[in-house]
Amino acid sequence: MVCLSLILYTQAIFFTRFLCRPPSNSVCIKISTIFSTSPSLTKRAGMQIILASLCFLASAANSSPQHIAALMPWCLLAVIATPLPVPHGRAEVNGYMLSRSGRNLIAYLSDCSGVPDVITQNIFGVECLIIDALREKPHPTHLSVAQALEVAARVQPKETYFTHIAHELSQSFEKTLPPHTHIAYDGLKLSFG
Repeated sequence: MVCLSLILYTQAIFFTRFLCRPPSNSVCIKISTIFSTSPSLTKRAGMQIILASLCFLASAANSSPQHIAALMPWCLLAVIATPLPVPHGRAEVNGYMLSRSGRNLIAYLSDCSGVPDVITQNIFGVECLIIDALREKPHPTHLSVAQALEVAARVQPKETYFTHIAHELSQSFEKTLPPHTHIAYDGLKLSFG
């Protein structure tokens, strides 16, 4: 609903500009060139056609309003939620950093297979890291316990909670974890003053 509103709002702005203030000739030529260009109409050798098509699709996917909106911070009451793109196997999903009054309260990375260095730097020293730790054995689309502990060591949060855990990890497994590292459970409530 929000993305549709954003698209309609953007279209209304451009339509109003078009009606009220005609662009210069060079802008009209560039716009007509952009809209008339199509990778399927370009005459190229076979491999170049495939590459041009893939580049066109990739640029269209990464510049869509939905993709851009998914990476923009948003606010709920006094809490700012900043998307944190992380890998989930071959896909990319968003975790979130929740901040209030300049304090980084929670980094929520519940469904990932890795945490890039740039994300680790962004969440460094967060008060609470909630992170995927599926099981002890490695998994192609989720962090293992060892991988989650390694991320926690790089982030250095005050508290770490493992979530998205498989039935293989019982609550008693928490006794084997380092200090300030816990296994989350249904109904867990966290408070931040």
